[in-house]
Amino acid sequence: MENTSFLMLSKNELKNFLIRLGKIFSNLSIFMLVLCLCGILSFIFTGFIFLVGIVIIIVTLGTIFAISPNYFDQLIVAMNVSSSISSFFSNNSLIFAGLTILFAILSIVLLFFDKQTKHKGRIGLSIFILIVALLMILAIVLEVFS
Repeated sequence: MENTSFLMLSKNELKNFLIRLGKIFSNLSIFMLVLCLCGILSFIFTGFIFLVGIVIIIVTLGTIFAISPNYFDQLIVAMNVSSSISSFFSNNSLIFAGLTILFAILSIVLLFFDKQTKHKGRIGLSIFILIVALLMILAIVLEVFS
């Protein structure tokens, strides 16, 4: 009797597996690019929290302090939390950008050898993500956003 626990994939099954793996890598590159962009957007969000807090004070003509006596302390705590999140994304943005590039390249390679026309959009998206990630690494290295 033959051992059926180990089955070899046929050529068509392997091709379908590699196509699916290429799509997964493409989705992962999108997610990693979003994480990389969070490094920049989180600093903007920290400033936005402070701006909204000051606008609330101005709009309510200071009555916010009567409603919430420790309003300014809550605003500072919110800014500190946002600042710690920003520092996390800033410290790890090179890792996120590197993983973005890795996943985009793997996606391009795996999907390029499949000659179906429906993958052209995903390959184009992966190339765009690759270019944006390379620009992000260049901006991080040159300290454009610091």
